[in-house]
Amino acid sequence: MNFFEAIESGFSNYVNFKGRASRSEYLWWILFATLVNLIPFVAFVTFLPSISLIARRLHDINKSGWNYLWCLTIVGLIPVIYWLCFKAGDNEDNFYGSNPLKSTLSDATKKLKDKKSSIDFDNISKLEKLAELKEKGHITEEEYLIKKQELL
Repeated sequence: MNFFEAIESGFSNYVNFKGRASRSEYLWWILFATLVNLIPFVAFVTFLPSISLIARRLHDINKSGWNYLWCLTIVGLIPVIYWLCFKAGDNEDNFYGSNPLKSTLSDATKKLKDKKSSIDFDNISKLEKLAELKEKGHITEEEYLIKKQELL
């Protein structure tokens, strides 16, 4: 997830405390919130989305959002920072929902398959044209086989 997708997701899930949020979404949001909080009187705009994002980020590692309250103790601050910033989310579905990056990965896989199928289709049409040129006598059998090998 990139910077702008993270901001959009943060505001579109303004009060959504269910589901999961990826580590990249959390880190981009923290950067955005830090920059916004430099401007006086604007911090309240990012407060509630930040809390909901923290809960969803903890859900991503299969922990309750209430674990954020560990920050109230000095010792508890260390694992919370680790969980939020460094621990990778569960690859598979967990108690709190499906992997938020799974749809992104499946979209990328689908695009790659579409690209591969278009390449295959392009090669097939080139092979058909080569066969036609060979049949008409415009290229020799050897030239046909060399070009065919290149395409395959």
